[in-house]
This record gives sequence, C-alpha cells and structure tokens, in this order.
Amino acid sequence: MRDYDKEPIKIIDRAVYFQANSLFIALISFYALYRSDTTAINLLKFNNKDSFLLLIAAVLFIAQIQWYVKCRRKISYFEFFNDKISYEFAHDSERNKCIDASNADKINFCIVSELIDSFGRFHYFTSYELYKKSSIGVHIGKLALFLYYTINFILLVLPFKIFMLIKNKEPLSLLNKNVVIKFKNRNYFLINIYSKRELDEILWYCKDKNIAIEQKTNFIPHWQNFTYFTDKNEIWSDDFSDTQIPKDTFKRKLRRFFSLD
Repeated sequence: MRDYDKEPIKIIDRAVYFQANSLFIALISFYALYRSDTTAINLLKFNNKDSFLLLIAAVLFIAQIQWYVKCRRKISYFEFFNDKISYEFAHDSERNKCIDASNADKINFCIVSELIDSFGRFHYFTSYELYKKSSIGVHIGKLALFLYYTINFILLVLPFKIFMLIKNKEPLSLLNKNVVIKFKNRNYFLINIYSKRELDEILWYCKDKNIAIEQKTNFIPHWQNFTYFTDKNEIWSDDFSDTQIPKDTFKRKLRRFFSLD
C-alpha cells in the first residue's frame, strides 16, 4: 500500500480560476452592449450607455485576467495523506480545510465543479424534501445560483476544460468525472479533474481507505447560498456528530418559510 505521507496526492484546484466572476459579468455587459443600438459614432461618446458598458466590461475583463495570473502563480490545491485530506486556498488561509480521512463516507462524480468554493455542506434533505421544507427565499436563491452556475459553465468553464483536455491529450470523458468527496457530517470537497492520472490516483486512494465509490454523476452536486436567503443547515461544520435531522415544529416551519431561520 502506498505511503501517502511520503508520496501525497496533490491536485491543483483550477476551479478557483472561475470563482472571481468578473469575466462572467463582462460577458453579460458585452451582450447588453451588443443588443443595444451601437454605431461607430456613438461608441466614441463616453456619455453614451454603450461606451459606459464597454468601459466597465474592459475593466472587469482586465481584473479577471489579473485573477487568473495570480491563481497560476500561487496555486490552490488538494492533498491526500494517510490520515487526512486537506484543501489549501492560496489567497485566504481562513478558507483552508483539513478533514480526517477516516470521516470520508463515499465519493461520486459531477459535471459542474466550479462553485463559489471548492468545499461546502450538503443539506439534510433530498432535493424534493428541500423543495417542500425550505423557505421561499432559499428557493429564489437556489434558482438564481443554478442559472448563474449553468451559464457560467456553458460560456466559460466548458470551453476552457475542452481546450485543456485536448491540449494535454486527455479523454473528453473526464468532463463528467469531477470528484465529489462526501464526509459523514454532510460536508464535501469538490475536486475538478483535468487528467486521467489524477482520477486514477483518487480512486486508488479510496480503495486503500475503503471509501465507497458510487458510479453516479450529477450535473451540479450542490450550490451554496451566498445571498441574504441562506438555509442555516448549509453552514460548514467540522462536528461529525451533527448528522440528525432537526425536528419540525409549527414555529420553525413558519420562521423558515419567511427565511428567518
């Protein structure tokens, strides 16, 4: 068996390239510019809304390029050791996570791995149960995030991934093999895969540690709320005893419906 303390698995987290959404906003700005009545003459008038949108888009585009360069110079990564799995975010140490490998429950796969963070927390409930039990505010937030991640994936992430896989002569089937590591307290790590070697190493690690491998692929494994309407059950927690679904009461249902909990 491989000694992962001497030879840890290290996987670069390229999802951080898309966690600064300036380029997404820039593309929307360009779209708004395209849809307006732009001419070569009024484009030169900076008091024109088209020129203003173009200026904003240019600034945001430059900001996104700077973020990309910053992420390339100082990488974020996952590391797998004998007794722990860690995530090191290069640009904010408070976002670093380290979890005991014995608490890993199972893994499956997903297509969209570029969320707001590369870690998060699954809800107590299934999607259908969540629909019935969550507040109207949470539903609005979830729908907005689903649209955001889907559009961002189609316009930015998918072309980048296809380019990288072709460039490195990797199979395009890896597009739906991003790894979701699920822990016993519903926390998860989300690892985007760009090579078959990375995927094979993770699968071998799971076999060595007796972590179940589910041959299941989701489109988006989970989308965290980062708006005002946040379900409190989505808060990250390192308490592995926190696995019980809280009991419902009329007061709790009422408060949750109006996004007070």
